[in-house]
Amino acid sequence: MQTDEESELKQEVEEAKRTIEQLKKQLGVMEQLLEQERNARVRAEFVAQQATNAA
Repeated sequence: MQTDEESELKQEVEEAKRTIEQLKKQLGVMEQLLEQERNARVRAEFVAQQATNAA
């Protein structure tokens, strides 16, 4: 038989697991956004270099 304390601890562990999964998803989204930003910066630098060469 579980005590109230054990039951509460199990509930807290499950909540922590859900929080961790949510944070992992958020991290994945942030990593994608950072990659998009890096790609945009590289493209912008390339276009700027082409404009400089054309001038």
